[in-house]
Amino acid sequence: MTDVKGKFFTEKVGEVLDYQVKWNAELGEDTIITSSWVVPTGLTQPTSPPAFHDDKTATIWLRADSAGEFECINTIASAGGRTFIGILRLKVSIPSPIATLPVYTVGQLAALQAAYAQGVQRVRYSDKEVEYRSRADMAALIAEMEDQITGAATNGQKQSRFSLASFYKGH
Repeated sequence: MTDVKGKFFTEKVGEVLDYQVKWNAELGEDTIITSSWVVPTGLTQPTSPPAFHDDKTATIWLRADSAGEFECINTIASAGGRTFIGILRLKVSIPSPIATLPVYTVGQLAALQAAYAQGVQRVRYSDKEVEYRSRADMAALIAEMEDQITGAATNGQKQSRFSLASFYKGH
């Protein structure tokens, strides 16, 4: 990634990404001999891989520890005796767990209810077959699905998002 005149880069809490400040325009024929970074609280500079530079570019790896807007300051010294200061700006957000969860429908709730009523722990959904650990898990999941689907309907949505993974056998 390259910092472009004050634009914010985006990162999510927990991510570790590399960022670069390219000094080509400022340096011309000159080259970087040292590069240092000031990293604010909320971001961490891991020891591995370390920050580094080549003749025209300063690179840093950052871990986002908390959400917010941050500015990292890069100071370079050139072989020609010049000093430049640049700012790398980051907007860090909290990843949404909902965005990564599958979508379940009223039809899938009906399939689970029918399997429960028949006394079986294996349910065939349109895309896969799932075996649940116990009937108690199935009953709890049915109640949760009903609550979430009812909540989604109240909010004008057609589907509800949540995960069945904790109820699968072997999880």
